[in-house]
Amino acid sequence: MWKILSTLALCIGLASTPAKSQTKVNLPVRCETPEIVANILEKYQEKLVFIGLDNQHNVQNLNLSVFLNKETKTYSVFFTVPDKRLICVLSSGDVGELVDSR
Repeated sequence: MWKILSTLALCIGLASTPAKSQTKVNLPVRCETPEIVANILEKYQEKLVFIGLDNQHNVQNLNLSVFLNKETKTYSVFFTVPDKRLICVLSSGDVGELVDSR
C-alpha cells in the first residue's frame, strides 16, 4: 500500500510543477561506443525491457533504453547520442525492483 501512495504522491508532485520552473542540470554520465556497451550487456546478461523515443527536447533520434537481468537484478539505463555514435550510461546497478504496472 505504501508503494502505491508513494507513487501517487510523486505523480501529483510532478504534475503540479509548472513547466516554467523546470531547471536543466548537468548529470554525471559516462558515454561509450556501442561495442563497449554491448560487451557490458553481455557480461551482465541484461536484456532490453523498455525503449522510448524522446520527442520533447528537439534532439532527433534520442532514445532511452532500459536493460535488466531479472535473475540477478542488475540493470542499466542508457540514452543514445546518435550523431556522435555514443551510448551514455544514465544509471546502472544491482538494487532495484521491477514494478508491475497493470
